[in-house]
Amino acid sequence: MLLIPTRRTTRPALAPFNRLDRLFDDGFTGFPAFTTGNRVLAPATDISESDSAVTLTIELPGVLSQEVNVSLENDVLTIKAEKQRPTVESTDQVRCVERSFGKFERRFNVAKGIDVDGIEASQTDGVLTVVLPKSERARSRNIEVK
Repeated sequence: MLLIPTRRTTRPALAPFNRLDRLFDDGFTGFPAFTTGNRVLAPATDISESDSAVTLTIELPGVLSQEVNVSLENDVLTIKAEKQRPTVESTDQVRCVERSFGKFERRFNVAKGIDVDGIEASQTDGVLTVVLPKSERARSRNIEVK
């Protein structure tokens, strides 16, 4: 696969804790995973691959496209955003809050077979789509046997 979700740390001594952290994140968070307190969580992501590209699909309900930051540095694609909690009138009494608010972040290691200059991102109806086109060398092709 040309796109691999990163783990929390690359330090070998802390690697065993990455799986434990992810287990807790997956087991105790709602949809999608946002912050609880000072803890940054990762929104759920679908990754699909075709002959010409790798596509990320991330659900970001309630997040405007101008609030999403997609960046690439040192072959790591980072998606960050913050969903702001709406202000409540001082006369309103909040009875229940089930929606999630706060910062979130997701990182992916990008393999050498991706054309980094051709990466595109768009957002429609709360769904972010990031298309990472494959370089010509990475695309599958049939080789004629002579």
